[in-house]
Amino acid sequence: MAFFHGVFRVGFSAHARLDTLLLAMPVSWRGTLQQYVGRLHRLHENKKEVQVYDYADVLVPMLARMYKKRLAGYAALGYTLTDALNV
Repeated sequence: MAFFHGVFRVGFSAHARLDTLLLAMPVSWRGTLQQYVGRLHRLHENKKEVQVYDYADVLVPMLARMYKKRLAGYAALGYTLTDALNV
């Protein structure tokens, strides 16, 4: 399934089976990040783990700063980071 920012953010009743988020837009506010990944944590009997793939254009300074904020947000939410770029 694919969702746009406005649809996924406000009033979206996610299917409980969703377990993966492909984030390919600039988000830096921790509250928005928490809202997005929180949708994935709804209980479902077949769900084993939740994964977030975060795509960032770190060659653009503003986007690199936003990515660093997201990394801190993921850590604060208890996520284990793998293959995070050192920007």
